[in-house]
Amino acid sequence: MISVQQAQRIVLKYAKPRHPRKMSLGDVLGLVLAKDISAATELPSFTNSAMDGYALRFSDTKSASTGFPISFRIAEYLPAGKIPSKKITAGTCAQIMTGALLPQGADAVIAVEETEKKGNRVIVRAPIPCSANIRYRGEDVKRGKILAKGTVIRPQEIAILAALGCDRISVCSRPTVAILSTGNELISHSERLSIGKVRDSNSWVLEALLRMEGVCPKRLGIAKDTRQDLRKKIREGLRSDILLVAGGVSVGTHDLVKSVFKELGIRQLFWKVKMKPGKPVFMGNKGKTLVFGLPGNPASGFVAFEVFVRPAIHGMAGRSDIFPVYRTAVAVHPLKHRKGKVDFLRGIVTKNKGGLLVRSAGRQGSHCFKSLCQANALIRLPENILRAARGDKVEVLLLWGGSF
Repeated sequence: MISVQQAQRIVLKYAKPRHPRKMSLGDVLGLVLAKDISAATELPSFTNSAMDGYALRFSDTKSASTGFPISFRIAEYLPAGKIPSKKITAGTCAQIMTGALLPQGADAVIAVEETEKKGNRVIVRAPIPCSANIRYRGEDVKRGKILAKGTVIRPQEIAILAALGCDRISVCSRPTVAILSTGNELISHSERLSIGKVRDSNSWVLEALLRMEGVCPKRLGIAKDTRQDLRKKIREGLRSDILLVAGGVSVGTHDLVKSVFKELGIRQLFWKVKMKPGKPVFMGNKGKTLVFGLPGNPASGFVAFEVFVRPAIHGMAGRSDIFPVYRTAVAVHPLKHRKGKVDFLRGIVTKNKGGLLVRSAGRQGSHCFKSLCQANALIRLPENILRAARGDKVEVLLLWGGSF
């Protein structure tokens, strides 16, 4: 049995990015840059007005006041996209719209609401500083590196890529993932329940977790506890980059998954981790395919996914932030813990003026659904403590929907 840290180091070692591919700008949202992006042009690409108003020479407004206003002749009208044809000289200005090219001679823009227009002239009643309301060429983005390899492409990155004229982007494609549930007791979620049978929920929670990562998994169905059925479905799953097998990795008489893994040439990288829940988690590989055997209890499989599988997906997708960031919260009541293992408790995080607070989400049995549904965080208690007292600071991993 190995520690969580040791197991995560193994995940980091083997979850390598897939081969990069070039994709169109409209298809790269949520993917990861496979190489640095450099700006071939500056942003803004030309000096322009930051608002609707009048472009003029700031020095011409120095003596302006309410009692002694200054009148400027409007030389031309400049909507966005028009090339100025007039040079701004003493006593003249250009009516200008937001984003329009600043005319030659102008070094300030006064907002329209700070002026009074009378026919072909505009009245200014206060001085305006040099460079006021001007966006200078290159003040936002200089030529050179702007986005780093490993950056997750969000809508914000889409915006700058479009502004820079990037059409085909080199990205790491998401890994392909297959899901297999195992067990003679399992039936489809839509089947009528009979004594001794259990509806398959593991494949559905795994699919949901994967879809949150932008991965559309291949469902392999339910394998019965026979070598023949397991071999057939696992072979099919090995065509994917990652195979997730839910159930059958413990030490029961009918837990055949590990022995079938061995038969099929899947090399064990680790099995059993000092954690609760999720202790019997398995990781192996065959060629470039990573194989995870997840415990069959719902909370165990969920925690194992968050701790090991999600980071593996991030690594194979080329992300630089492979492992999750834990936050600090204050326990509002004592939290029991069994020394010798890292405990991942389902918790509920709230916020007050002093920061984050956390409490247990309820029963912590690995079979429990209710506390899993109520939780918005996992509380990580290290293996060297027996309990966390009320008021102690603990580490929490915020889950989907738990953002503060």
